[in-house]
Amino acid sequence: MNDAQLRDIAANETRMDKDLNYSSEQLFTEWSKQLSPEHMKLSIEKAAHAQYSTDNGHKRSFGYRYEAFTSLGMLEREKEVVVSVQDGFGIQKELADELMINQGLVKHQYLSNDQVNVIDMILKSTDRFNFVQGDAGTGKTTSMKVLHETLSPTDVQIIGLTYTGKAALELKQKAGFDSQTLHSFLKRPGISKDGRTLLIVDEASMVNSFQMSDIVDLAKANENVKVVFIGDWKQLQAIGAGKMFAELVDKYEDKIVELSETHRFQTTVMKTVSDNIKAYKEGINKNGILMAMAELEKDSSIVIDENSFKLIDCLINNFMDSPDDGLIVCTSNADKDHINRLCSMALIESGEVSQETVSVKSYKEKDVPLVGQQFSSQYRPGQKVFIEQAHGLTPHQIGTVEKSSEFYSVHITIDGAISHTINLQKDKIRPVEEREIDISEGSKIVFTRNDYRLGVRNGSTGKVVGINDGQIEIDTGYEQVKINQDYGFIDLGYAVTAYKSQGMDAKNVLFYYSSENHSMLNSELFYVACSRATHNLKVFTDDKEKLINAASTDKNKYSTAEKAFSEIDFEANTVSKDKTKDYCIEL
Repeated sequence: MNDAQLRDIAANETRMDKDLNYSSEQLFTEWSKQLSPEHMKLSIEKAAHAQYSTDNGHKRSFGYRYEAFTSLGMLEREKEVVVSVQDGFGIQKELADELMINQGLVKHQYLSNDQVNVIDMILKSTDRFNFVQGDAGTGKTTSMKVLHETLSPTDVQIIGLTYTGKAALELKQKAGFDSQTLHSFLKRPGISKDGRTLLIVDEASMVNSFQMSDIVDLAKANENVKVVFIGDWKQLQAIGAGKMFAELVDKYEDKIVELSETHRFQTTVMKTVSDNIKAYKEGINKNGILMAMAELEKDSSIVIDENSFKLIDCLINNFMDSPDDGLIVCTSNADKDHINRLCSMALIESGEVSQETVSVKSYKEKDVPLVGQQFSSQYRPGQKVFIEQAHGLTPHQIGTVEKSSEFYSVHITIDGAISHTINLQKDKIRPVEEREIDISEGSKIVFTRNDYRLGVRNGSTGKVVGINDGQIEIDTGYEQVKINQDYGFIDLGYAVTAYKSQGMDAKNVLFYYSSENHSMLNSELFYVACSRATHNLKVFTDDKEKLINAASTDKNKYSTAEKAFSEIDFEANTVSKDKTKDYCIEL
């Protein structure tokens, strides 16, 4: 079964996030932390009585290894996406004719055949919804830039939609068209009423089923809207429910255009490593991870030491060989913070950056439980929280918890003046820790929130170029911005987590894996981390076998789309809607 059923059955017991799906194994683990044994036993018994069944009383396996749970709402949402995509085939006009396409492409002879095919498909397609499977480093953004230039003489409005603010900013800067986060667009869609609109959804593998459904509904309600989903199902998946991009790419493979010719990797070793990991992810070579590691070992690019102090010392020494060309990728925030401090100290001691340091405020996100984020008991008086979204409050502020009340509510203050009650079922806040970091002229920093006033986004990097009277001047590569020492939303930027590294690249990537964080690595994160390197990748680990085992573990997401496909008569283009009741109970 799929996970969302259990959300509905036991929502009162677990206060689970309605945007997430969980396997029964994950739920049992997390429930044991949140509930008493008696309460947990009651919840699990409720779930056990709500399994899917056929008319003959047999459970449906959904083809998954473990039993899973879903809700009627989730089944209907994902089925509607599938039906809408199918209904959208062949109903729209082409965006450009052959002459315009040729005039656009003739100026860019450097494009690969894959890139030309993608641009050609988007401009000629008569489908409302279109899909591009683009592997890491294949030039997706370059293709979008040429697409934009080709359509510039027309009335077509292009809007880029991304999962993160940083990705939106980079897409706008590099491809040339207006871009914003998917979340902000869905709140206030800015679609032209006079002409045609092309929505380009980048990193589409990270779009959850709720967001996919909202985009599909919006496009259906506006006949002049065409949507292109671009992503790589082998990389990071949605945090929320579902894996619709992967399911749709797999189902409509005859309509999908692929970008597979890599441009990022400049050495034979990197091309071989990437190809082997990709072959593993695609199910072509079950030994792909082993072969990638063997290639690195042959290139003397794996360092193994059970002594973590010596291992990290070796990592820092390698980084210091060429700090401007290096990026360190870790699996955990704790490792990232520790290594960032050591890199900063090493750079100061070597004179690579100024030895005159200042301490600045920095907010660090704290880990939260998989299940139970809506429990008020998770928050303690005095704890700092980042306000992502709350009714009646300006987002992206820091508040302080005063007290918790009932199951769902916490009372916070902002700047010691504004008092507000947070509804944990509707509002979104995240616990943070206030700390200080030392920076100096020459330090590399990363911004940790979207700040439209400064023109930076969460994940944007910069270099400190001046410190005067408590004012920090930072060069972002596009402009210079100023912050004060109490700004708070910056961190050192020499090391990042594998999750944060998606969208980045560097000449030299140093990947650090500690076996203590075995559960924090999977094949998707390993592929993302390794594919950030353009020239050289070096792996540092205390246990090669555990690293290979973790990197060979897929993060299995659940989806009901398989059942939706089975219920659609693709020839007649109809859906048997009453079959839904075979798979769910109504609560």
